Amino acid sequence: MQTHDGDIKDFVDTVMGDFEEEIATWQKSNINIVGWALESHELAVHDSYGKLNSHIKPEPPVNVQSCTDDNNIAERMLALHESVSKKYFAAVGPVIEEQLAKAGTRLAMVLNDVWK
Repeated sequence: MQTHDGDIKDFVDTVMGDFEEEIATWQKSNINIVGWALESHELAVHDSYGKLNSHIKPEPPVNVQSCTDDNNIAERMLALHESVSKKYFAAVGPVIEEQLAKAGTRLAMVLNDVWK
């Protein structure tokens, strides 16, 4: 069976290396899971979703127990026929990579806090 573990490792090494200086600053902050989630949401709304061709109107949150509990949002998203172009990726790629680096750093912080 062929795996792409080497590609994944190379990608992680590249992303973490690109943000090596910032990681030390991120590690000095307090663990704030709600704050991190809100930060990611704001970046998603402004940078990721905001740069799509089709404007997606925010919806009020609902309690979700299954994929159909939110009025079949997956089907509605598919109906937009949105595609990710090179231009889109160039615009949001750096934001996504920074968020991945933050996520890895923050996960390590949480795990280190749990298992001191």
